[in-house]
Amino acid sequence: MRPVLKFFSSVKLAIALIILITLASVLGTLIPQGRTEAEYAARYGTLAKPLIAFQLTGLYRSGWYLTLLLLFGLNTVICTLSRLGPKWRRAFGPARAADAQALAAMKVKTRFRLDLPAAEAKDWIAGALRSRGYRSSVASTPGGMALLARKRRLGWFGSDIVHLGLLVILAGGLTSGIASRRTELALVEGQTADIPDAAFQVRLDKFETEYYPQGAVKDWKSSVTVIEGGVPVLTKVIEVNEPLTYRGISFFQQRYGFDWSSPRLVLELRKPGDPAVARTVSAGIGQRAAVAGPDVSHVLVRRFVPDFVIGEGSQVQSRSEEPNNPAA
Repeated sequence: MRPVLKFFSSVKLAIALIILITLASVLGTLIPQGRTEAEYAARYGTLAKPLIAFQLTGLYRSGWYLTLLLLFGLNTVICTLSRLGPKWRRAFGPARAADAQALAAMKVKTRFRLDLPAAEAKDWIAGALRSRGYRSSVASTPGGMALLARKRRLGWFGSDIVHLGLLVILAGGLTSGIASRRTELALVEGQTADIPDAAFQVRLDKFETEYYPQGAVKDWKSSVTVIEGGVPVLTKVIEVNEPLTYRGISFFQQRYGFDWSSPRLVLELRKPGDPAVARTVSAGIGQRAAVAGPDVSHVLVRRFVPDFVIGEGSQVQSRSEEPNNPAA
């Protein structure tokens, strides 16, 4: 049992776990979390499968990441408890006898002389220390007496307070990763969606992006209304780090993009040498647009991708939801 406790109270183990958790968290920041397999395949190609297999695309809920957090929490608890007893005795225990040899070995020491009897010297020194906020106690020694003066004894437990804060953070992370439920709602302005396992709905009233005068993004704002029983009960503007919370469910802005569920394409038709053919037609996906030309009667829009790329197996894919390379 003692070797196990020694291993889990090791500072080296704590450092190794901190390094691993930090590196994993960096990967979780660089790799978008919770996207579809198609998005990862379009973005990372052949690397998509190992990223998904090692749960790097859902890192913060993965078993191995939560295990690292659990081990670090266990290390912190054992390390704190193993040192708490000696700290308590040092801060609040009785005065310890000290001989001349032990005093001489101390790093910080000095020597002075008082021309007073020992009892009066003790009272004088104790009064001087007390005036500076120290609490003193006396222990008898074979050669005389030892006076122990202490103040700010709670300072011995500063590291334990830090450990307690770490444990609270870890407990929140573990609870969130193990017990919480998360889902994504993709809404366009004016759309209302049912909330899973809840008796209310949410409606996106408006989404807007604010910019600084220099053109950089300042803020994203989503005006959201909660509807319960067909009646609007709450409207709130969600911003970064300012979620909407209703009946224990919190709504955060995760990302924004374009709505490609039902795009319409405007096609410009031209025929060299025949200006009479020049016109524009509009059509949605799967719809025919009448051209009424001498050679072509209709155009059928088969498919649209916002960020066109040829992926594995020579299949048409979209690298992202941004219109970086739109193709029909």
